[in-house]
Parts: sequence; C-alpha cells; structure tokens
Amino acid sequence: MSLITLFSIPRAFDDQWSIIQANAINSWKQLGDAVEIILIGDDPGVSDFAAGAGLKHISGVKCNEFETPLLSSTFQLAVQNSQSPLMGYVNCDIILLAEFVQAIERVKGHFDGLRQSDFLAIGRRTNLFVDRPFDFSDQKQIEDLRKLASSDGQLDSVVCKDYFVFPRTKYAAIPEFAVGRGNWDNWMLASAKAESMPVVSMTECVLAIHQMNEVTHTGITKYRNYVAGAEAKTNQRLAGGRNLVRGSTSTHRLTCGEIVKNRWHQLGCEFWLDFPKFARLLGGFVGK
Repeated sequence: MSLITLFSIPRAFDDQWSIIQANAINSWKQLGDAVEIILIGDDPGVSDFAAGAGLKHISGVKCNEFETPLLSSTFQLAVQNSQSPLMGYVNCDIILLAEFVQAIERVKGHFDGLRQSDFLAIGRRTNLFVDRPFDFSDQKQIEDLRKLASSDGQLDSVVCKDYFVFPRTKYAAIPEFAVGRGNWDNWMLASAKAESMPVVSMTECVLAIHQMNEVTHTGITKYRNYVAGAEAKTNQRLAGGRNLVRGSTSTHRLTCGEIVKNRWHQLGCEFWLDFPKFARLLGGFVGK
C-alpha cells in the first residue's frame, strides 16, 4: 500500500497544457512506490493520458451549472478509490521532486510520535516559465530544472497554495466548491485550525514548481474567474468568507532539522510580512 495518494483534476490536454500537465504528472510518477496517482475528470485527453501513463483514471466527477468540476465530488472519488493513509490534492501544473515524499514522511513521523494523527501539510509554489517537456527519469534534466528554478524562479505569496496533504479520514466531505476558483483553498486551512489541526508549511524543504507560460500567465480573465466571478463568489459563500489571513498562515513549519511552531500565528504575521508580495500578485491579476 502506498503512503500517499496524489489526486488531481487535469484540464483538457491541448496546446501548452499538454506539456505542463505531462511535466507535472510525470514528476509525480518519479516519486516512487510511496505514491499512488489518480487522475479525475472527463476533459478531453485525460483518460487517454492516464492509460498511456499506466495511472488510475476516475470519471463521473460531478459539476456545477457552469460544467466546472466540484471539489467535493473529486475528494470523495479519490478517497473511495484509494487505500493510502494519506491523501494529497495537487494542482496539475505543479512539479514535485524527491524531497516531497521525504518531507511528508517527516511530518507524518513527527505527529505519529506525538499521537496526533491529524494534520494538514501545505507549501508555497515557485513560479517558473516552462515551455518544454522534461524527462524526470534523467537526473541531469532534474538538476537543470532545479538550477533554472533557483536562478529564474520566484517564490509566490503565502496565499498561493497548490498542494494539500492530509489523512484520508479528513476532508472526505467538503462543501461543493468549484475547482480553479478562489476561496476554497483558504477554507482548507481555516477549517483545519477550527478543529485544532496543525497546519504545516513544507516550503523550506519542498520545491514545488508552478509552471507558467503565455497560456497560463495571469490576466483580467483569470482575475474574474478566480476572484470576482460568480463561481468564486459561490465558493466564498460556501467557505463562510474569504478567510484570507487565517487561510494563508501555517501553525507549524518544517525546517531542515525539525518541525517548529510558528509563534503568533494567530495574529497572521506570516501573511502581513508577505503582504507586499500579495499586493504584487493582485496587481498581476488586474494589470493585464
């Protein structure tokens, strides 16, 4: 049995999204036997890609009136079709490398030792323009990618959370959030804190590469969809608000040596110290 099941909802495999999504999923495949991968959804090319990659594909995800997949259905399908003790939702443009599994093992081991089985692990993404496929079985290409991320990548704001790891017994039932729209990710953290679950940032130890190009770059359309559109507003209502500060700050962080508590996390210090980067993110949305 795998340690963790990673699941995602790919969009159609067309244009540059074919390269981006193939890079992301192929990077997950190289994480080894500790990881099971499930691709969920019915967009063109998803089932074919899963079959070609030897991965599990689940169809029949429920959608809202705009034909946008619902995260409630996605999470439920993932749990029903896996046996792993941990689940991990990952956006399908995120490259993860070997340290991801090592970090998860450390977080799980820490809380197992404290007899605290429930936790939510998250991490910030590093934005990087990517326009070509990478071979993740080739260590040189992986090292080249790491160097590129180090030299040209930009660590995004704390509000940008693109993966969530949690015990399979948690989040099996969540509100009917629309995928790819705002506010649901903040709800994940806020709801965990409401139940006194530790929220662990693995940013210091995990390079999560958010692939960007001319197709994925932010703009006014994305702003409307993610922040101001009808689906985003529905997500906000279901989440009980934007939860912007509470939903962007961790209670703990994974360092090279240990897991440490974030002092004064109740005050949202992590968010306010990061506010200039958050402001630039908003400017990127509305300035295109």
